[in-house]
Amino acid sequence: MIYFRKKDDIIEKYEVQFDADKVKDLKERIINDCSRIKHYDYESSSNPWSEYKIIKNDKSYDTGKAKDSGYSERRIYHWIYDELKPPKLVDFIDSLLIDDVRAIDNIWLYDDFNNLPFEEEIKALNDEIIAINVENVDERMKKVVELKALLHDRELSKNQKNVREYYDELKSLITFTLIDSLLISDVERIESFFNTNVSAIVSEKPVVLNLVDKKISE
Repeated sequence: MIYFRKKDDIIEKYEVQFDADKVKDLKERIINDCSRIKHYDYESSSNPWSEYKIIKNDKSYDTGKAKDSGYSERRIYHWIYDELKPPKLVDFIDSLLIDDVRAIDNIWLYDDFNNLPFEEEIKALNDEIIAINVENVDERMKKVVELKALLHDRELSKNQKNVREYYDELKSLITFTLIDSLLISDVERIESFFNTNVSAIVSEKPVVLNLVDKKISE
């Protein structure tokens, strides 16, 4: 993968390399160790695999009921499972694995390390319940059910880790090799000559530039 970046009055061209197998292995560890776990228990004629989900501890059974879809009857099942909700970093790892160069900036600027924000969410939901008029029993009960589910999810996720524990390991698997550079004035002449926009693929994010410099010097 080729990564371009602007530094002072030049544009640098880097070859970016990584061991795909090691990155995939780290991705799986992040999913298993850092995902938020959410429990589901419901009846539906659609199975949870009809959309992309990471599921474990799943079981289901036929309720004996059916739903008329207008064309045919669809059996209704009781679904029980836990869904793993990985941190956003996993999406950027997926981008890296398909050689999407935008993954470099996204990984190096990643700062969403609050991947298990249960305490904040519990406090916010408690505040909502307190603010509801005591006469609005149905609304209060609805929020109490939500709170109970949230507390259950916190218990399921109690052994999960902060994704920060794997972040530096991910960056260590990515290497940068400077292979060429051009003066920006020369690039501008090339753009003018070919009537194209080369600069659109060049990273100008200063934090990334500094971190890449540090990475190269290590």
